Amino acid sequence: MNRVLVVGVPRSGTTWVGSVLAAALETKLLDEPDNHFVAPYAFKAKRRLGQGNYPRLRIGDEAPQYESLWRYAFALKTRTASRISSRARHRLSRVLLQREQPDHVNRTLMRKKRPHAGLRAAEWLASPEQPQRESDTVVVKSVYAALSLEWVTALCTPLVVVVLRNPLNVLSSWFELNWLWNDVLETLASPIIEELAARYRVPLPSEDWSRIERAAWLSGALTSVLADLGDEPGARTVLTHEWLCRTPREGFRAVVDGFGLEWNPQADRLLAELNRPGRGYDIARIAEELEAVWRTRLSPEQISEARSVLEHFPAYERLTRPRAAPRRVP
Repeated sequence: MNRVLVVGVPRSGTTWVGSVLAAALETKLLDEPDNHFVAPYAFKAKRRLGQGNYPRLRIGDEAPQYESLWRYAFALKTRTASRISSRARHRLSRVLLQREQPDHVNRTLMRKKRPHAGLRAAEWLASPEQPQRESDTVVVKSVYAALSLEWVTALCTPLVVVVLRNPLNVLSSWFELNWLWNDVLETLASPIIEELAARYRVPLPSEDWSRIERAAWLSGALTSVLADLGDEPGARTVLTHEWLCRTPREGFRAVVDGFGLEWNPQADRLLAELNRPGRGYDIARIAEELEAVWRTRLSPEQISEARSVLEHFPAYERLTRPRAAPRRVP
């Protein structure tokens, strides 16, 4: 079985990439089995870890429930029965989780609050997400695995597609979706913030910073981690969202060909269908309009604030250079 993991930061284009690759490989996309807002088992496993939205695990670390999450996602483990009662429990747990306010879910993950009764029930009913049907290929997408990518890779040995996007474009999408109403940096555990600040020799974020500055720090840090991982040896393909927007068909075909897999013309049809106007969480977009969309979404003042933070991170300078084609890291 071929296993493919598409990983990036939130709003970096991973859903677009994962959907097209799944179409190209004649399979279904398993979308974010580690998303604690929609997948109750993800909430359960992450709450046990106590590291917030973005768990940091190194090869050799023990995390039994988080391990089960990924083994089921990549069909390394499967539930032997699909009884009606099991499916009903799974659906009910998702309904209970999605009734909760995102802020309460986040604070519970950070162990700043005790979970409501509905969340505890969702945990009790939870079971890991898994592919909907048997297939020769499994494509899984995550925007929360950046800090655990090597751990997941060692566990499940997938082919990895690292999607990098200019942090200003990422930040502009967060702003458009009104994510900055809350402090998104609070989703990252304080010890991890300190670790990343030391690693990249960047200033620690201050309580006095604006929401734009604090969000820029999170975007810059996670993007830099993924850029570093893309440079290290391993079965990884690294591509930028900006380059894909300019040459989508050639870019996606290069990824599939690089894995030694066969391209399905169904992916061409999906690319054409998605190349239309769209907003919010809709993955349809006019691709060529997205390369520098931050210029129209952010004000000059917001751009200045974001740049004052992002310029300290190595990935920002790298992703504002002329766009390169996808590359394989053997």
